[in-house]
Amino acid sequence: MAVRGGDPGVLDQGAGLVEQPARTLEPMSTAAAAAGQRAGGASGNPKVAAAVERFTAAWGGELLSDAVAGTTLAQAAREQAQQLRVATGDGS
Repeated sequence: MAVRGGDPGVLDQGAGLVEQPARTLEPMSTAAAAAGQRAGGASGNPKVAAAVERFTAAWGGELLSDAVAGTTLAQAAREQAQQLRVATGDGS
């Protein structure tokens, strides 16, 4: 493996910066789905209720997929930092 340099500390720091907002998206996705169900039920119109519920379920799904992407990216950055440490003899 060719190592071209880099700073594992920067990769670790970047992973934390990416992961922090990603962790807040999961509870937001649950809240969006719950709010959609409440709002849909309060509309009094079955078609509006169904549309609101579909929209918020889709939005919640998008938030959840963004959360997964963020945590996956953070994990990859940490793994890359560890590989760099091993390759340069700075870690085990």
